[in-house]
Amino acid sequence: MNKHGGYTGESEHIKDHSININPFKLPSEIRNLIYRKIDVLGNYPEVDGKKAAKLLADHIGLESKNMILGNGATELIYLFARTMKFSRALIVEPTFSEYRRAFKLAGTEVCRKYLLNEKYEISIENLISLLYEDNYDVVVICRPNNPTGKGIEIETLKILINKLKERNIWLFLDESFIEFSDSESFLNNGDLDKVFILHSMTKIYGVPGLRLGYGASNEECIEKLYVNKEPWTLNTFALSLLEEIETLEAFGKNTKEQIKSQKNMVLGELVKFDEFEIFETETNFLFGKMKHNTSIEFQKALLEKGYYIRTCEEFFGLDESFFRIAIRTESENKGLIKAIRECMEELKCQN
Repeated sequence: MNKHGGYTGESEHIKDHSININPFKLPSEIRNLIYRKIDVLGNYPEVDGKKAAKLLADHIGLESKNMILGNGATELIYLFARTMKFSRALIVEPTFSEYRRAFKLAGTEVCRKYLLNEKYEISIENLISLLYEDNYDVVVICRPNNPTGKGIEIETLKILINKLKERNIWLFLDESFIEFSDSESFLNNGDLDKVFILHSMTKIYGVPGLRLGYGASNEECIEKLYVNKEPWTLNTFALSLLEEIETLEAFGKNTKEQIKSQKNMVLGELVKFDEFEIFETETNFLFGKMKHNTSIEFQKALLEKGYYIRTCEEFFGLDESFFRIAIRTESENKGLIKAIRECMEELKCQN
């Protein structure tokens, strides 16, 4: 079983800074829309979600033939892996653990390579050199990456894709956190040949319980995915969200600005501590490294004060010194900083 963020203890009063989702409430228009859909729960939702996919594709500026919806982004990771039947996948690590599991279950040989530079950014130069050392038919990258929060410039990504195409290698590009970033999505570049781009709608809109994600690729790939996709994986509530896509987008943009402001505030406070190093990211979370104590000790100390963060020892290539902190509302963030200050004093005394 893969480990993910999310507090699973018994207390109802824990502020959970381990999950990277929108902490703000959905707009009333969206909430009311969902309430109204209760009356149609006696009917099956659309079997494949194609009508809803067209609404989203039209809004984004894609052809509907290039898009598929999923029961969260995770369904599409597994669907892509088992549909394309790759022989050998290169996963750029450290990153989200479900990629490895999805491709292994599909019978693909999985090669995991730690490819971060000293700034914890993905080293594209080292990645390109690997392409000539072994035979891969798909490369998996998260942009911005989870858990480091670092992105890849569009021009650099284009260079990588050209190198991949020279060797007939697919790129699986997970952009689930791109909406929190100032970086442009690769969706806007129009090149979907041998590229599958994954987006999550549940993180930016704060509805992980509804499960909604989408993928974009060339027409042949999307057709294959539909052939292998189970019917009715998308529920009525999730599909209904896309009826208010403009309202959702406005909500997402407002969220991004609030998160950005809060992240700058939290970062400004956390860099004052000598006990750990904190790294600026493109996402709605921060990435850090303890200098003396472990992140597990740090997590435990914070939990006693009502706050929960994500430790990163289970990410490939990282150890017990690394942690991840999600940005939440202003009051929660200020409370977390206060708790961290108290924890650092206590850990100093213990040492």
